[in-house]
Amino acid sequence: MPATENTRQKLILALVLCGLVAAFSLFQLFTNPLNYDVSWLVHASSELRAGKTLYKDVMEINPPLIIWLQLPVIFLAEILGLSLKSAFYIYVALALAILILLCGKMLKYINEQERLPIWFVLLVGLFFLLPGWNFGQREHIGLALSLPYVFLIAARTSGTAIPVGLALLVGLLGGIGFAIKPYFLIIPFGLEIYLLFHVGLKKLFSRIEPYMVGLVASLYLLSIWVLTPHYFSKEMLTYATEIYSATFNAPWHVLIGKTMSSILLMLLALLMAFICAPQEKRHIIGTFIVAAMAIYFSVILQGKGWYSHQIFGVSFAMIAIYLAIPSGKSSEKETSPLKVALPIVAVFYMAFCFFQSSKSFSNTKQISFYDPMLEIIQTEPDIDGLFIMSTDLLYGFPLITETGKNWTSRFGALSYSAGVQTRRHELGTSTPLLDEIELYMWDAVTNDLNERKPDLVLVDISRNKNFMRAPYDFVADYSQYAPFKEAWSNYVKTGTKNDMDIFRRRANAIE
Repeated sequence: MPATENTRQKLILALVLCGLVAAFSLFQLFTNPLNYDVSWLVHASSELRAGKTLYKDVMEINPPLIIWLQLPVIFLAEILGLSLKSAFYIYVALALAILILLCGKMLKYINEQERLPIWFVLLVGLFFLLPGWNFGQREHIGLALSLPYVFLIAARTSGTAIPVGLALLVGLLGGIGFAIKPYFLIIPFGLEIYLLFHVGLKKLFSRIEPYMVGLVASLYLLSIWVLTPHYFSKEMLTYATEIYSATFNAPWHVLIGKTMSSILLMLLALLMAFICAPQEKRHIIGTFIVAAMAIYFSVILQGKGWYSHQIFGVSFAMIAIYLAIPSGKSSEKETSPLKVALPIVAVFYMAFCFFQSSKSFSNTKQISFYDPMLEIIQTEPDIDGLFIMSTDLLYGFPLITETGKNWTSRFGALSYSAGVQTRRHELGTSTPLLDEIELYMWDAVTNDLNERKPDLVLVDISRNKNFMRAPYDFVADYSQYAPFKEAWSNYVKTGTKNDMDIFRRRANAIE
């Protein structure tokens, strides 16, 4: 049926607004350094492309899928002669645009096609604006890949027939999105339980998409075993399990405080579902509320409460809120002050969240690390190989991807050293395993100094290092290991700047 002139105008206006939002976001992103996590993962992908071995030559605690997914960035940069940052943003923006169109196609299966123009604006806001500085993080990519799957489950709660080909595609993309991080698998698990109460056991198992998710997960596990066997090494799993939580986990009251925005949005979604939403839409809205609650549970399990971890849940809650706002064709005509007030409050709070995100494309903390490091690098123009002894990824990244320098360490940061010291501080003593991890770090860093031969080494000498609970001297600690002390003799201190001791490799270094 041909669209009316009014509908066409609304769609054109919505598309213009979508373009402006996306353009604003991309402008902010291109004029600021890459997010440090994203930068490190792009670097890991480039190292993989160069023939390095993941979890041996490049030490990264996350499973490899996110690194594999970013390999097209490296190829795009090589083919078009782009910087890694430009290639990354172009790649992700194109993928997001395609996924927004797919989500738009899913809307007709939940009877929301009449509000398609507003949906496009909301989806562009969620994909391009809401992440802010966290654009391209695993949670952001996971959200974009899995959102069509949540729309599909919402349609299934109504018993709506979905074309098999579409269900296969959505299941495949959802499987990839959920596999990016093991914590994300809690979403399809929660959705399956929710759907069981709506369609029964027989129909639950007669769908194709959960089998696609299971197939992707199984093939992924097999590929990790075959392609990256070092991921299962003692240096990865045993050591990381022992010290990771000690380095990053926050107390419960801090987690609640950090995730208050997610909590408020979920509460608003629940209230609107019961008070404002038409009866025939409540099961659809419930799908997104369940997804939001599942991902919030995963945020708590991860123990950090970082905003990047909440992008998933915040987005699902916002979609639930919009679904709960009655359309002009709602069958329920009864109104009350609360039914009028709640949507207004919810829309204003959502607008506030988007406004806050629009100001967060430049992270103050990252810039406070990046600018001083860039200042040091600019005073050392003849160096190529660089290594920074620090406990925080922020020191080295995105500095490396922005300057094109050669990172000469298998580690993005010496977080294992931070974990060892923090665990000892917690226990009041050491353990054989902590001593073993410490020795591994001493030996690995020594090998990198001897084999990769960085021209410049910066050593963090700040008193209060990130993720450390007591003062720590890198050189003094590592010099307890005789091979490190010998390798370190090839370096001479040339100055101190911005809480960094600067060391240059001697011209007559022992090879």
